Order: sequence, then structure tokens, then C-alpha cells
Amino acid sequence: MNLQQMRYFVTVARLGNVTEAAKALHIAQPPLSRQIKQLEQELGVELFDRSGRRLHLTETGHLLLHRAEEILNLTDRTMCELSSNELGQEGILSLGVVTSMGLMVLPQLIAAFKEDYPKITYRLLIGETLRVIELLEKGIIEIAIVHLPVDEDSFESYKLPPERLALVYDAAVFPQLHGDYELPVGRLQGLPLLCHRRYKELMEQAAQKNGIQAQFFCLSDDSNSLIAWAKAGLGLAVIPESAEAIAQREGLACIRFADRSLMTTAAVVWARKHYHAPTTRNFISFIPQYFEQKKK
Repeated sequence: MNLQQMRYFVTVARLGNVTEAAKALHIAQPPLSRQIKQLEQELGVELFDRSGRRLHLTETGHLLLHRAEEILNLTDRTMCELSSNELGQEGILSLGVVTSMGLMVLPQLIAAFKEDYPKITYRLLIGETLRVIELLEKGIIEIAIVHLPVDEDSFESYKLPPERLALVYDAAVFPQLHGDYELPVGRLQGLPLLCHRRYKELMEQAAQKNGIQAQFFCLSDDSNSLIAWAKAGLGLAVIPESAEAIAQREGLACIRFADRSLMTTAAVVWARKHYHAPTTRNFISFIPQYFEQKKK
């Protein structure tokens, strides 16, 4: 299996159609089909379910897609580092970010960085904190914005300002909350919570302090799924306030907790022991300058 085969496979997997993939790769369809079949024969596995009109990955196919994307990202990053400008004025910066930060914090940060480094391009991976940290450890990405805590022996970090937790919900399903700006924790009694596992212990402690028991209808590692469940009227999603804008675009109501102990903190992190290209070092230096300027 070579890098060209990996690129062919990833393109077919993403598009789910050999004809569309061939057009995207600017090659004829028959050679592409042969390459995919040859790859399956070399590996001794079936990568696609061909029973429908579109191609769907098998379980083995999903595993290979996951690994192939990591390998290709690392390859692209390495080639860029070898040929990049020594001053870090050009190159590719590989970033990983949790969903809420990817939509709210990161675009503003990149827009400011672009003013000083307009020729740098980006590779962006979005996922939950554990997944992003895994990619950072492997060197697939160079910088990440994740929720704390992280292993301080392995990573350096720049902490972002703490955020209050909030609830998002369908106001038609929970009209008793609508119109309030802040919600006392005691009013959660009997209400179904859709909660990220990271905040479960924090919510339990706050509920106990207020003499009630938190009722978790769903625990998940994916904030987007929790917001989708809230939109379906299944409960109240516990999210950081930076994600409120996402929920509001979905037509959901938002309310913050009155209890100021319900906070979460994110950070920009990078691996201590990895080699950092000039572009990465420039970005790391830029981070505190940017956030200090925002405070003024």
C-alpha cells in the first residue's frame, strides 16, 4: 500500500462514488476502480459495501480511513516543514479543535494571525478533546484548542478565560424556563439533562449542594449530538457559553446558570517534546499576544 493508493481510497471513501472520486482526482474511472480492488486484494479485506447505489465503508474500511487520513496529514505536514520558509512566513499549520471553539474562538484567532502571516495555509481537524489530544500526541496536528485538564508533563498550554456553563433547550417543550436570564440549580429538579461526560461530576456536585439530584437523560462525548437532542425536545443540553451561538442558530433557547462555580476552562496546547516548525513557533508566540490584546 503506497501513498497514492491511500489518497485514492480516502477520496472514494469521502465521496462514496468512484465516478465522482475519479473526477475529483482528475483520472479515468477504470484505473481508479482497479487501484481500489488491488488495494483490497493486497490487504485481503473488503473496504466497501457495494450492495447499494453508493459505496459504504465496511468496519475495516472505517479503520483504514481513520489511519490513512492520519498518515496523509502527517506526510503533508512533513513535506511542508522540509520545504517551508525558515522564518515561518509560509507553510501549513495543522490544528485540532473541539467543536465549540472551532466555530467561535478559532476563526477570530486565525483572522488576526493571518494579518501577520498571510501566506500560511491550514489543515483543521475537529473532534472531542480526547480525540484531539490523541492526534496531538501522535504529531498529526501541531496545536490544539481543548478543554482542560490535560497532562501538564506532556503538554504546554495557554489557558483561555473561564466560561460559564449554560443550558440550551426547546422553549416550546420547557416553557417554564423561558424568559429567565439565569437559572438557579435548584430548578433543575425533575428536568432531563443532556450532559457532556466532562461536566457530569460538576453538575452532580452543584445539584447536591442545592439539595436535589441531577437527572441525566443522556451522557455523551459529543456536544453537537447533545444540541441535536435538545432540538428534538429530549432535554436540556449543558454546554459552554461559547457554544450558545451554535444552539441559537438551531432555534434553541439559552439560559446560563446562576451558580458561578459551574465553569469550564479551555486552553491552547502543544506537545512539549515535539519538534515545532517555524510556522508553529510563530503561532505559539502569537497566542498570548492575541488574547492579551483582547483584554484591553
